[in-house]
Amino acid sequence: MLLCKGRYNDRNGTLTMNNNEWYVELKRRRLALVILLLGFVPAMVAIGAVDMAVLKNFNLTFVCAGVWGVLYLAAFARVAFYKCPNCHKRFHRYVLWSRRCARCGFDYSPESPSKQSV
Repeated sequence: MLLCKGRYNDRNGTLTMNNNEWYVELKRRRLALVILLLGFVPAMVAIGAVDMAVLKNFNLTFVCAGVWGVLYLAAFARVAFYKCPNCHKRFHRYVLWSRRCARCGFDYSPESPSKQSV
């Protein structure tokens, strides 16, 4: 079994992040997914306009759209296969914006600063 290096797994394969770190990482991954989704049309219009003005065809636009699609699929997979800190299985099953784990029901409500232990 391959283990991720860094703060995500220790040598035993268990998650070492606390709930706040886990929540921030999930939010970061979801934000990247939303940016890629909403930025696709404006970026392709801009690239298409430059491509048409300079090269007089849309070949570069199609290549950029393909690369963008691959990046979107990678971002989607990073969100879809994110592991729950409680049961260590996939957090999402069908809905990528749920607040509860699809398997164990873990709710990731981040701790407020007043509730954190010092």
